[in-house]
Amino acid sequence: MTSIIKQLPSDVIDKIAAGEVVERPASVVKELVENSIDADASHISIFFQQGGRQSICVVDDGLGMSNDDLDNCYKRHATSKMSSPSDLFNINSLGFRGEALSSISAVSFSSVETRARGEKIATKLVVEGGIVKMQGATSHADGSSVTVKNLFYNTPARKKFLKKVETESRHIVRAIINLAAAYPNITFDLEHNGRQVMRLLKSTPQERAADLLGVQESDLTWIETKDEGIHLKCALCCDVSKIKGNGRQYIVVRKRPIISRRLTDAIYKGCGSFLSEDGHPAFLAWLDLNPELIDVNVHPTKKEIRIENEIEVTNFISENVRNAVVPSDVKAFKIDLAKESNLIEQKTINEKPKTS
Repeated sequence: MTSIIKQLPSDVIDKIAAGEVVERPASVVKELVENSIDADASHISIFFQQGGRQSICVVDDGLGMSNDDLDNCYKRHATSKMSSPSDLFNINSLGFRGEALSSISAVSFSSVETRARGEKIATKLVVEGGIVKMQGATSHADGSSVTVKNLFYNTPARKKFLKKVETESRHIVRAIINLAAAYPNITFDLEHNGRQVMRLLKSTPQERAADLLGVQESDLTWIETKDEGIHLKCALCCDVSKIKGNGRQYIVVRKRPIISRRLTDAIYKGCGSFLSEDGHPAFLAWLDLNPELIDVNVHPTKKEIRIENEIEVTNFISENVRNAVVPSDVKAFKIDLAKESNLIEQKTINEKPKTS
């Protein structure tokens, strides 16, 4: 019988991998900016044209790469973020998968210009459709610049599913906002078609939260508490007159922006009756947990995580949000009411006639 199972060619494998990592231009921006963050950048600039369809360029002042690193950065499963299986359960970086640059270059015209800190010579690498076309010396400041052009040029079926320029641009803006929420210590600049869309200067967590939530710092309730391996910081606004809809809600776990219905519900539960029936809070919550209790490899684009002690964490969040938003006079009233109830109960017991 003729064998029908065969190993796929490398170019097909690369395009399949690209489909998992690169959904749209915003995916490219997210992966490149995460690499800049992991490279210890303090200032990251993002330039894109036509919603990222035409070009994307991410420039940072990070550590940069040596010539040897540049040789390896576009290879599949090549990464500086982990070296053994145990590292999967102690992830302290963002772009650890080792597939981003390889996947992006497989479906675009890409180039990297970089100079490692302390080095005199910068290098440039050009890759087209996953094939290295040029590598050599260039002129560049410390850090890296990654340019991606003509995304999905060789996968037309994927390219036709891209949305309008305005839609793709909104996804890119959202990706940057999420990362800016996680890293207030970094300056982010965003330009579309040569026009500045966003500039977020390095700031305190409270300042960054006010900027992203669109309120004044004085409008925020600040929560910071820790207990038994759970550390929560949260900037919260329950004033529904200042908040429209649920679009200003950000959760960051171990400096990783994520989506979590259960963690979000925990904040709603904590707000309780201090929200109107159709009201929504605005919040930026930073959560630090034991990395051994988190699985960050459950989603191809790392948007979701699995928390081993999730019930304990959600109860912790709800309780501390509730304690923060309940006014002090209401708390005092509840305490007095509880004391009075106990006194009445005790009096009833004492006055109950004894039976012979």
